[in-house]
Amino acid sequence: MRRLIYLIYILLVATSLTGCKIDDGEVYEPTRMGRQLFYITADTMGEESELLTTLLQFNEYLSAPTEQAREEVHNRYFYTSRIFETKDGWHIVNSNKTLVINTGGKLLSEVGAEWNSLDNDKYPLSTAKYLTRLANEAGDDRAVYQFITSQTNKYTVKVREKNTLQGGASKSEYEFSFSGRGTASRHSIYAYFEILEPTICVSTYSQYLYGGKLRLWCFDGSSRYEVTAVPELYGGSVSIFYNDYNKSYNQ
Repeated sequence: MRRLIYLIYILLVATSLTGCKIDDGEVYEPTRMGRQLFYITADTMGEESELLTTLLQFNEYLSAPTEQAREEVHNRYFYTSRIFETKDGWHIVNSNKTLVINTGGKLLSEVGAEWNSLDNDKYPLSTAKYLTRLANEAGDDRAVYQFITSQTNKYTVKVREKNTLQGGASKSEYEFSFSGRGTASRHSIYAYFEILEPTICVSTYSQYLYGGKLRLWCFDGSSRYEVTAVPELYGGSVSIFYNDYNKSYNQ
């Protein structure tokens, strides 16, 4: 819902924004642009989390020990999709898009496994996104991945998986802890971000960020606007800090 409201809002204000400048006729609020940069960034990271979720669910599909078990995973996560393999990789096809996944013949449980994926309906405008399994850090039971979704967006993601009951069926829920940096854009607003302290995105609520700290900035000509965003760990708010100003907003 927050994402929908935001997109409607951004359409209304896009004509009055250039780079990251707020129209002079608006009431001045030092943190307002920071809120927009956070929304754009959170929306982009939500999309990254949704792709990660699909890749991990597909890994569960490939890992199934029998055809019957694989069919159960298909019905659990990909009921409305067709899945088949060609020389280009695995295809997950539904009414909205086709996702092509090249696994290199390895499961994501194997350290060093590198998968790349491509939205076929966006090709060749989009580039492949790469997910590589790294070795776990000592004392940390979370799976660790390098996740590269563009030339600018590069993350280290720690993943914790837990089983939940949804509609009477057991399904995997993933908690993603993101570190890294990247860019995000919506219409005429371009946001740059660096994750100063790991922030969490949960697969079932991918439009929200929890905890951590992000540095966000944008440019208007030679002028740079920079804020720090601190999402609440338990709840749906984010605090935006700009110089001596700070304000809390709902996500």
